[in-house]
Amino acid sequence: MCARARVYPCNKYMTPSWRTLTVVLFLASLEYRCQPREPVYDLVYLQTVTRDYATVVYETEQPTASRVDYCHYQKVADEPSLDDSERNRETAEPSEATTQYQKVVAAPQFDDGERYIGTVESPQGAALSQKVSDDSNSEDEDRYVGTVESPELTTMHKVVIPLLADNIYYSYLVMSEDMQGASGTSSDPCTQIDGTVLRPSAREPFVFSAMGDTHANGGMMQSLLPRNFQKYRFLIHTGDALNDDGDGGAWALDFFRYGRTVFGSLPVYMAVGNHDKNERQFLRYHAYPGERSYYAFSYSVARFIVINTSSDYSPDSVQYEWLRAELTSLAAMRAKWRVVVFHKPPFSEGWGNCGNFDGDHGVRDTLVPLLESSRVNLVLNGHTHGYERGTLNGVTYVTTGGGGGKTDHFCQDWPHITVSAYQHHRVDFEVSANAIMASAYGQDQRLIDSFTLSYDETVDSLHVSE
Repeated sequence: MCARARVYPCNKYMTPSWRTLTVVLFLASLEYRCQPREPVYDLVYLQTVTRDYATVVYETEQPTASRVDYCHYQKVADEPSLDDSERNRETAEPSEATTQYQKVVAAPQFDDGERYIGTVESPQGAALSQKVSDDSNSEDEDRYVGTVESPELTTMHKVVIPLLADNIYYSYLVMSEDMQGASGTSSDPCTQIDGTVLRPSAREPFVFSAMGDTHANGGMMQSLLPRNFQKYRFLIHTGDALNDDGDGGAWALDFFRYGRTVFGSLPVYMAVGNHDKNERQFLRYHAYPGERSYYAFSYSVARFIVINTSSDYSPDSVQYEWLRAELTSLAAMRAKWRVVVFHKPPFSEGWGNCGNFDGDHGVRDTLVPLLESSRVNLVLNGHTHGYERGTLNGVTYVTTGGGGGKTDHFCQDWPHITVSAYQHHRVDFEVSANAIMASAYGQDQRLIDSFTLSYDETVDSLHVSE
């Protein structure tokens, strides 16, 4: 489930090593790169999840039609879960909870045993014909099975599953050729699954996690990802997931495959970093609203806006105009919380080489005034390899760039930044209508920092407590 193996053009570096020590050291640094890496074609992961649809993404070695089978139940017990040994296309026995579920939708009988439910617009704007197979003859009357398929032949598949009602868990199984053998072979998306997804509630509390700057360090990312990921609704990544701009299938090889036991059920919302700014490859491996590298989505009581600081965001740019319109949109105004995500922080106390970086001046001069005037509550950044937190003019800034890259160290002081820790970490956020409670955890799951954002409704003011 990856683009073709990356092969570095090593021949052009094959000058005699005796000419210069620099060339010898350079060749040594490229030694691992000069070996072709095997592509990966068995990765399945979630992207955008809304109250209307969930997007399943996967890649096949040869162009094939897209097909995903799915199963849903009404939740009256805990979500049926698979541990790491059971996930990844292994057959799982139905749990006891499965027998307690009730069928939500009964497909009407047609002469051909099938029905069509029209079209669902994908995040890229392409309409997918939704063919739903009638499962009324199944021995298990408590489940409902559907199929989403598109006849277009492609190697990069982005399939939209319709979501019908709150508190419904969906499991799904990719059935395209090269993934499950011949398309249409018998299998059960209720027990043999690639992942699960829950339709977002309109107002209920939820939990998400954030990290950034994993820099292709899959082992570190795996140690930081939540172990009980079923309680989380999504992961936000603040950029620099990769090291080499995303060419040659690096998104699959260096990022998604390390989360294969998680990302099938935990959507990832990614901000573009300066190390993975190849927009063509970014759009190939991701499926976000608008088919852009900057986008927005709502989840329960919060509106999330993701910006690309590796692309033009000057006041006369298309991205800036989009951001200004988004911050004043009905979705943003109705949201209890407005969260903005981008890679480069406006303020930074830490860096690798002191004196070279104290925050991004362009972001500080251009974006910060807009964020303040638009009453953004929370900003999530990366780039600095560590954890920093501070509040300035009503906006709380959290830098979470400790996902795997070599950690930075303290260099200079910003008075409003009250907490800094240069270690690998992730940050968990519990969001409700009344508060956002945040907790930063290190590699050993030890608490680094915690804080709460809450409103004083009487004076319409935001409070930060520790």
